[in-house]
Amino acid sequence: MSALSSETNPDFRLRLFQAPPEGHPIHAEWSRFCEDHLLHLCDEQIWQESAVRTRTDYRDFRIWAGYNKTQLVGVVPQVLVDRSFAGLPATRWEFPEQGVAFGSMAILPNFQAPFLTAMQNHPAFWGKANLVSLTLRNPAATLLPDLSGSFLGLRRRSLIKPLSPDQLTFTPQRRRWLSKTEKRLSRWGSPSFRPANETFQNAWNMLLDIYGDSRKNQLSRSLTTHQPSRDFYQILLARAWQEERTEVRVLYLDDLPIATIWWICRDREAYGVQMAFREKYSSASPGSFLLYASIRDLGEAGFQRLHLLGNHPYKQLLDSEAEEYLDFFLFRPGFYGWLLKKAAGFSPYPFQKKSLLLNREEQGLPV
Repeated sequence: MSALSSETNPDFRLRLFQAPPEGHPIHAEWSRFCEDHLLHLCDEQIWQESAVRTRTDYRDFRIWAGYNKTQLVGVVPQVLVDRSFAGLPATRWEFPEQGVAFGSMAILPNFQAPFLTAMQNHPAFWGKANLVSLTLRNPAATLLPDLSGSFLGLRRRSLIKPLSPDQLTFTPQRRRWLSKTEKRLSRWGSPSFRPANETFQNAWNMLLDIYGDSRKNQLSRSLTTHQPSRDFYQILLARAWQEERTEVRVLYLDDLPIATIWWICRDREAYGVQMAFREKYSSASPGSFLLYASIRDLGEAGFQRLHLLGNHPYKQLLDSEAEEYLDFFLFRPGFYGWLLKKAAGFSPYPFQKKSLLLNREEQGLPV
């Protein structure tokens, strides 16, 4: 067993365990978590192939357990695909006073140092636990449609094999849901689209701001024209995973794949969309950012499966917004710096204008 401590928080420990043995306090909970959650995020074949490479079963994957003093506050499964690659497909942060939250992670090679630094400085491990549902990634990693691996970081081969519309097969129920989702996506480009949710509108305006002046930016032009580019909204299925309720799709702009979209359904209550946009339109900001959108009125019980509410503004959002909504998180390449600032009391939500301007200045982008 190994342990790491932080100078700023000597009570914090992040310990590496093999699968907890029989009788361990978290053994049963860990096994149930693997069965009920991890397999929902990736198909069984991936787990089987990973198990062959690591000569182990998925129950024997390593887990990181975060401690504050002697209290277990977080459990993070670590999947080793091969000796040169480590991925964290999902994370579970557990805070007994407030409940349980799930999140997903994509951390590429050499993730340990920035990940541990961020976690050791995060207020969640100072006993505050005011934000525990995080999506983290290595700033050097690019989550692009043509990368040789999956968003979850489990494979190093290309998943992008677009199919023509006549090759797509869906159940009637799924077809109706996807059709509704695609219509919603197509509305994003219309200036007449004014969602009632102010948070959504602020995030949408920020998305346009990121891509700059429409006269200079092809993507921004496509987003702001009244009639969106047909090529941009030509959403094709990249690969239907063996898991029935998970899909990977690709957005194209003039035959150029610029984003991947992941539809995830958990327990038939919670739908999620994760996007990874290619930022090839700004030479000063290589890489990609993540746009996470929770779709559907989940109800409080379903929502707690994805986010820990507590005093989080989601609580007010959920109480005040009964209709379907989208809420956005934008993680820029300078994410870790932003996380540490947030831990120190800086602007807690990246869609605030002040936070956006500072991030752009730090990266040498025009404001």
